[in-house]
Amino acid sequence: MLAFWLRDKSIGMSIINEIRSCIEPMYPQISGAANDDALFSSGMLDSFAAIQIISALEQKFSIQVNMAAVDSSQLDSLSKIETLVQEHQS
Repeated sequence: MLAFWLRDKSIGMSIINEIRSCIEPMYPQISGAANDDALFSSGMLDSFAAIQIISALEQKFSIQVNMAAVDSSQLDSLSKIETLVQEHQS
């Protein structure tokens, strides 16, 4: 059971690292952000960034995200973005 949990955690970190590598070049101000730090509600990023981030994630992960169905709370941290990506990969 522990091996399964560790494998899932390492996979999750891999996705977050890929998300970081996708977003940080566009928004270097998030480079010091922890995975659970607020990105939008803190004012670090704005609504224009949300559109660019979704577009970049669609390309990076070969997913389709209905922008009208996503609200800013789903993008407010790297962990929440990871959840969004995982939901669209299944």
